[in-house]
Amino acid sequence: MNRAPLRPAAPRPRSGSAEPLRPVASSARHSPAKGTYLEAIHLAERLHRQFLEVVQTELNRAGIGDVNNVQALILFNIREDELTVGELTNRGYYLGSNVSYNLRKMAEHGYLMQERSPHDRRSVRVRLSDKGLALCRLLDAMFERQLDAVSGMQLGAELKSASHVFRLLERFWISQIGYSRTTPRD
Repeated sequence: MNRAPLRPAAPRPRSGSAEPLRPVASSARHSPAKGTYLEAIHLAERLHRQFLEVVQTELNRAGIGDVNNVQALILFNIREDELTVGELTNRGYYLGSNVSYNLRKMAEHGYLMQERSPHDRRSVRVRLSDKGLALCRLLDAMFERQLDAVSGMQLGAELKSASHVFRLLERFWISQIGYSRTTPRD
């Protein structure tokens, strides 16, 4: 049976369960493989948004209102390290301008400290303050609770397989970016 790729029926409200998926309205028929590929892309994006909501819920429960979910994950990615903005961008795949803005806000709220490199005054290094490290511990405890719950579902093999597929897709998409940069446009 040939099905169209799936898309959300409407924008999802910030709370409640996920919306049901419905086929994309399209005059062109998609192959089953294309539908599966497009659905995988859509699900990856949707999972990321849902995960950000989980992080925001954890922050709300803890009464933390001076940092948002994206900023909390940036802090979690820094943890005990001291990094430049460029290193953080490369490591976390954040947009540079967004990272700079978020780092400035987090420094204003006392979650991290920024220092100019003594060797290159153009380079700024960041590290977490005690407040930032405390937030990392909160997120780490959340991940431990989630891991316990997921372990109870016995999803170990499926998660390993999903991670493998995500890595393969990442490599494929990176190769497409590199290819498109070197290919002349008609």
